[in-house]
Amino acid sequence: MTGKEAVDYIHSLMRFGSRPGLSRIKRLLHEMGDPQNKLKIIHVAGTNGKGSVCTFAAACLTAAGMKTGLYTSPFVTSFTERIRIDGECIGYDELGVHTKEVKDLSDKLFGPDDPVTEFEFITALAFRYFADKGCGAVVLEVGLGGRLDATNVIEKPLVSVITRIDLDHMAVLGDTVEKIAAEKCGIIKDGCPVVMLRDNLPAAASVIKDFAARHGSRLIVPEITDKGLLGSEFYYRGMNIKVPLAGHHQVGNAATAIEAVLAAFPDVSLSAIESGIANVRFPARCEVISREPLVLLDG
Repeated sequence: MTGKEAVDYIHSLMRFGSRPGLSRIKRLLHEMGDPQNKLKIIHVAGTNGKGSVCTFAAACLTAAGMKTGLYTSPFVTSFTERIRIDGECIGYDELGVHTKEVKDLSDKLFGPDDPVTEFEFITALAFRYFADKGCGAVVLEVGLGGRLDATNVIEKPLVSVITRIDLDHMAVLGDTVEKIAAEKCGIIKDGCPVVMLRDNLPAAASVIKDFAARHGSRLIVPEITDKGLLGSEFYYRGMNIKVPLAGHHQVGNAATAIEAVLAAFPDVSLSAIESGIANVRFPARCEVISREPLVLLDG
């Protein structure tokens, strides 16, 4: 299967819609040898900031010398952006090989009445790719919600991260902040630390704290002070953090990512974190494309 054929096939699965639940992907991954169980994962859920936190965290781990997988959605210009290792997108040839493998398995396991969804298919493919490449760390972004999201097949992440929660996908996740927060907190596992973005709605923060307590999970809430529009600079845990992304909110996202990295990999050096954050690039997220006049490109 060529790369183009792979992308066309994956997108064709959109016709089956989004069907929350873990039974299909668990069965598919088990047939693949459960590659997700071979990975050390930072799992990130939330309404806003997931992509930024994931990008910051992956950059820090790459700067620390770890082979780091990054799984995000959606993409800006190319489908392959969704699956990256150390900033490099999966190659189209490799995408074709893995797509053929996952397709053959899913065709064998599932009939036309309950096929895998597009997101389940991509998630399974990403786990296999990261495991085959020997990633020492993986930063995994939830697709929708958390509790029944396909990424939540992982049994014990190194750390669960909850970014800012607000009203989103209300038809699926619930009609209040509390209900939505509870769905996203479904990624919290017994005894695994939880990092929560400080700038959260009180109703959401209360639910997150309750879930962490019930699971015996240490709750980490980063303190932040300084903020800026066109990139920011602030001191944190003895580090001089330079955030190249525009927007006040990116300071909180960066601090959340730092806490997630240190909770998952305590031996990561402070210099690697400083370097990783400073070199982050995130196209189409409040991207400054002109300063005079000031023009921001935001997706």
